[in-house]
Amino acid sequence: ARDPAMVKQIPAALKATVEQLRSLEAKLLPPGAMVPGALLVVEEIQGLAWEVREFGGRERTLFAIATATGAPMSAANQAAASGYATRAAEAYQDLLLKKVHPETPEALRASIDTLGATYFTAYDKTRQSLLAAASTGAYGVTMEAFFAESSTALGAAEELARVAGAAAEDAAEASRTSATNAVLITVAQSVLALAMLAVLGWFLLRSVLPRMGGLSREMHMLAEGKLDRALTIFARNDEIG
Repeated sequence: ARDPAMVKQIPAALKATVEQLRSLEAKLLPPGAMVPGALLVVEEIQGLAWEVREFGGRERTLFAIATATGAPMSAANQAAASGYATRAAEAYQDLLLKKVHPETPEALRASIDTLGATYFTAYDKTRQSLLAAASTGAYGVTMEAFFAESSTALGAAEELARVAGAAAEDAAEASRTSATNAVLITVAQSVLALAMLAVLGWFLLRSVLPRMGGLSREMHMLAEGKLDRALTIFARNDEIG
């Protein structure tokens, strides 16, 4: 059996640590950084899944203490539990919007459905009954039974976050591959352009420039009065001859 005294010792510092970790995402990206749409969607889903897990976990802590002690919850704790439930529900509503996004992977859509069925359907009934009995302490469930059910529900949020993390890695890898391919294509185009310039330069050196030089010499001779020359250089039917 769980010791009620130990339940009360759940460190508040852990919650602060979670909040700090969640704030790192904005700090890691430089201002104006471009994030691929698919990666952005799955990262947002992962963040929302952790919101459900975080606020659901906070609410679970209050209910665990209550069911362990069998004492009524204070008005402050009841208000806190309701607030945590609201935050988790808001995150879930955002998840439902992300679910229909065209770039949301099918695996994430299935995980969102699982979260809805596990946390916001079956477990929600238990939460509502505990909150209704908070003023009297007649919870009708042991802490062990509650903890087992809540762990399953919160596990669905953790699984969604895990699946989203894997999808984010796939999206990031696809983005890197696309960027690499774009660089390779650009390099290939540059090499082709240089090769074409080289061919053009060779053509000018071998065909056009010598004839232009010969034409210049013939014109100088004509200017000097040497009119008895056969001007075969003008016999060609092109832009020079």
